[in-house]
Amino acid sequence: MIAVIGGVLATFFLLTAPQTFAADADTNKKSVKPIWLVVTRPIFTADKTLDPLVKHRQLDGFQTIVSTEPIAKAIAACPRKPSFILLVGDAAPDSKDAPWYIPTKQKKFYRWIANQKKTYASDMAWGDLDGDNVPDIPVGRLPVRTTQQLKNVVAKIMEYETCKPTLTTTVIPIWAGNAEFGAGFDRMAAQLLLSTIRQYAPHYLQPWILYGSPNSPFVGAPQNQPAIFNMLLRDTTGIGCMIGHGNETGFFSMMSDGKVIAYTTAHAEAGLGQTGTEKRVGPVVIILTCLSGKFTHDENSLAESMLLAPSGPPAVIAATTQSHPLPNMTTGQAMLDSFKPAHTPLRLGTFWLKVVTNAPKYNNLFIQKMLKDVEGSLESEINVKKLFQDQKFIYAILGDPAMKLPLPKPLDVKIQRTADGWAWTAEKPKDAYKLCVGLRYMSQKLPAPPKPTDTPKVANKIFQTANDTFIFRKLETLDDKVQWSGIVKIGSKKNGRLRFVAIGEKDLYVATFDLKTPKISPTTAATTRPAKTKPATAPVR
Repeated sequence: MIAVIGGVLATFFLLTAPQTFAADADTNKKSVKPIWLVVTRPIFTADKTLDPLVKHRQLDGFQTIVSTEPIAKAIAACPRKPSFILLVGDAAPDSKDAPWYIPTKQKKFYRWIANQKKTYASDMAWGDLDGDNVPDIPVGRLPVRTTQQLKNVVAKIMEYETCKPTLTTTVIPIWAGNAEFGAGFDRMAAQLLLSTIRQYAPHYLQPWILYGSPNSPFVGAPQNQPAIFNMLLRDTTGIGCMIGHGNETGFFSMMSDGKVIAYTTAHAEAGLGQTGTEKRVGPVVIILTCLSGKFTHDENSLAESMLLAPSGPPAVIAATTQSHPLPNMTTGQAMLDSFKPAHTPLRLGTFWLKVVTNAPKYNNLFIQKMLKDVEGSLESEINVKKLFQDQKFIYAILGDPAMKLPLPKPLDVKIQRTADGWAWTAEKPKDAYKLCVGLRYMSQKLPAPPKPTDTPKVANKIFQTANDTFIFRKLETLDDKVQWSGIVKIGSKKNGRLRFVAIGEKDLYVATFDLKTPKISPTTAATTRPAKTKPATAPVR
């Protein structure tokens, strides 16, 4: 506590007054580097544990500032507005005297259920510099308490950003839990899940779906679901998502034979532990549930447990309080739509602010009517605007917001229909050494869901078969010593999606085409649409 009134007033002013920076006008000059601000405690600077990440960000083009001052004071001391803020330390309750303690902010919560708390923890509130209730800067946190935890997380961040891209980078694991709002609602939810993926996921992505419903072919053997998800996290390197119900320490998937099937902190700690001397970092995971990112919980939250696991994600985004199904649904749609290829790198914090800012644009009357009051309302009519307003602040970025996401760049491919098939030519990016050409047929049908009498082996085989419908089957692989061209034949009565993935030392490059069989002139050319997000032909079956 500050003993003198003048100190109290000064601190209050720093915490509440809109922040301005005299040098903001110069930030667009090429000679001025963006600022990456780290606010931490002496325990994490004394042994230079942060130094590798600081040097990495310097090579990444940032002016780096590491401060052990209070957060508001550290922000105010910057020569211009920071581009990213990283808090290094934990914020557990009743631990203000701990050497690792870094505070968070509390914001008023728009409640729709009586037992909800009136406030919630929000690190993103530190990024609202002008007090207009909109984050100006993405803020992340590494909720560590020991230098060893920090060392492990820093190593994962750097491995994630520097590992060579592979085809598995295009795989997106998605685990959707059962809503438990009744059989009719669950049937609609299952259809909505698939239609959302088909409509909004860019065409180069390969979804891998795990769904908590016995009436879905994506269910697998329920008791195996946590192990299946851990396997997916160990085998992929891009971005994954969990959406459904959750609490501080677990993600609910479904009920099976009267038992709760969930993914808990114990599953994360046991299944994502180090499995050998070779490091292996998983994908960034976004958890669209209630409370799973509550880093102020007495125990490690689910998001913290996943982040701190040696082979777990390098970053996890999750809510610190109850999140509503409506903005969660549209946030998921905005998230998928943001995975489209781009020429410039997309960073985690920039990506997330874009997603939660754009989420209201994906709201429509059907989804709103379906989800708005599904959990009840304390008012005669729930205030949708306030739901989306909270969505900007309730999600915590547990990770470095400046971390680059491994989204691909567009690949220049020209293709045209000829008498022999679809003739294509791809331009080689300078650093690309391999081109993988794959095809997914559009007419594939999902298998029937497993029967109650089926064995776990049979259920898992159905799960695999269902996910195989999203696989791009390899047509050919070309190295950089040959011309990148060829002809694809898919049959006169079939439609397919053709995918080109060029693999470089640091980047992936992608292009996709929907190959139809309409009655058109053999010389009609198709144009490249590597950034397309909505199918132009029949959806993938």
